[in-house]
Amino acid sequence: MATPGEREVLDAGGRQVTVTNPGKVYFPEAGITKIEVVRYYLAVAEGALRGAGGRPNVLVRYANGIHGEFFYQKRAPEKRPDWVEVVALSFPSGRTAEEVVPRDAAALAWMANLGCLELHPHPIRADDLAHPDELRVDLDPMPGIEWTQIQAVARVVQQALADVGRLRKRLSMPNEKEEESNVEPESAHRDPGTARQADRRAPDRPYPEDLAPGRAKGPGQSVGRPAEAPARGASRAVPQEDPGAPHLVRGQPGPGP
Repeated sequence: MATPGEREVLDAGGRQVTVTNPGKVYFPEAGITKIEVVRYYLAVAEGALRGAGGRPNVLVRYANGIHGEFFYQKRAPEKRPDWVEVVALSFPSGRTAEEVVPRDAAALAWMANLGCLELHPHPIRADDLAHPDELRVDLDPMPGIEWTQIQAVARVVQQALADVGRLRKRLSMPNEKEEESNVEPESAHRDPGTARQADRRAPDRPYPEDLAPGRAKGPGQSVGRPAEAPARGASRAVPQEDPGAPHLVRGQPGPGP
């Protein structure tokens, strides 16, 4: 059990990161505590930063562990170390939000201390907000859809992307798969018709038309929205019980504040 008020200070590349309530259990089945999650972030920092580093991130906070309530926090906390970088994003609504831009292991550890069990990077870089450089296609499972169906559709999407030379595949959470491609910044603003191409290749499988609530019959497909209010993507930081699955990252469109 965590002792209220307990703290532990870790060194992360020369920066001091304070972990509050280090004994709080985040994953009860495995008995994994907050301090273990923070140390895991430090251990995988190099890989995590390849996907989320240098990009504005939405914070997804599980304050009471994986089974507790979680919430999305677009705006960086006002009280933060001066070495935690932020960048201001503008949305079509006219509102703005300063979001966290992790660039080193210390920033990841600080985010983990806030209960961030996922990383949600935008498909844009903090130093070039006007030009998205990633295109993300979500394959979102619907109720009653088996993982094998997601895999089958993913293979079709993979081929559609490969045929136009835009493929870099990554897996997200255990129940969601993402095909991601690096694109030229200007072309990322244009929908390459990936969903339509996949639909033509496998007309017997349901695609975008099934995205409407109550109409879904199969794994819905959506294309990340890298424009003035970019789409979000996330990396599940803590490995899940799916030994046969590839490695991580999830992407999903999200509205501005």
